[in-house]
Amino acid sequence: MPKDAELFSFTTALQRYARTVALANLGRIVDAKAEFDLFHLVRAAVQENRYMFNSPAANVLVIAEQMAKGELSYKSGHINEGLDHLRNAVVAPDELLYDEPWGWMQCRVTVGLSCHRVVYVTWKFRIMPLSSCSRMWQWYKK
Repeated sequence: MPKDAELFSFTTALQRYARTVALANLGRIVDAKAEFDLFHLVRAAVQENRYMFNSPAANVLVIAEQMAKGELSYKSGHINEGLDHLRNAVVAPDELLYDEPWGWMQCRVTVGLSCHRVVYVTWKFRIMPLSSCSRMWQWYKK
C-alpha cells in the first residue's frame, strides 16, 4: 500500500478493492471480508477532487464496491446475491463520463463468466433442466 495514504487515497481504495476480489477468488473469504471493510474505510477518505480519467473517483468506486460485493458474495456461496451485485456493477459504468480508455472495463466479462459457471455446473450435474439454465441467461440480459 502507498505510504502517503492521503496523497494516494484513490489508488489505495482501488488496491483494497483488488485485494478483496483476489482473496475472495482464492477462497480466503474471512480475509476478503476484512479487506472489504478496509476498502470502505479508505473509500471514505478519497477526496472529491480525485478523478480517474474524466470520471470522479467517487463514481468509479461505486463500481468497485459492487464488483467487490458481488465477487465476495458469489464466492461465499450466496450466488444470487453475488450476481445481483455484479449486475449492478454492469449498469454503473454507463453513468461514467465517456473517455478512452474506459474508466472501468471488466464488469461485463466477470458477470458473463459467473453466469456461465452457474449455468454450466447446473447443467453438468443435472441440478436443474436445461430450460431453467436458459432462463438464467435471460436474467443476465435484464
